[in-house]
Amino acid sequence: MNLNDRQNTLNGLKQFEKEWMQIERKAKLKLENVRDIIASIESPLSSKLNSLIDPITVDKKEKDLLRKLEKASLSNKFLLTLELHQKFMRTKEISQYLKLKLGNDTKYSTEKLSQKTAGLKKLDKITKIQVGTAKFNSYWGFSSWLDKNGEIIEEYKYEQ
Repeated sequence: MNLNDRQNTLNGLKQFEKEWMQIERKAKLKLENVRDIIASIESPLSSKLNSLIDPITVDKKEKDLLRKLEKASLSNKFLLTLELHQKFMRTKEISQYLKLKLGNDTKYSTEKLSQKTAGLKKLDKITKIQVGTAKFNSYWGFSSWLDKNGEIIEEYKYEQ
């Protein structure tokens, strides 16, 4: 190999190295973008999963109730949600909670849960408090959360 060929080979290698470094920089930037995208997707998912299983963020009572929720009938899911929150709640709130914790499934719809409240009320498992005249201002809870005058004990008061 003559001197000119060696120089051309060396120049070709330098050019190749320069192009390789540019490709590597671009790849690193794209990788960072992908990591950011994955982190933005994982964040809500992992926080949801952690709220179900992370012993630091969820106390033992809530973890036990969440395990029960997964296995319970829809009526019992309704009751367990009330027990967990320790307050009077609207059917819509219970529906939103179940969808958040157990998945956005139509079986947790407000309509399906409303059907279950009638049966639970007949069995004296829950009691309904109507606030005003609007139908959507109905709150469900346990009769043990009422004082002797039928008023809600303050610690079980619903949030408007």
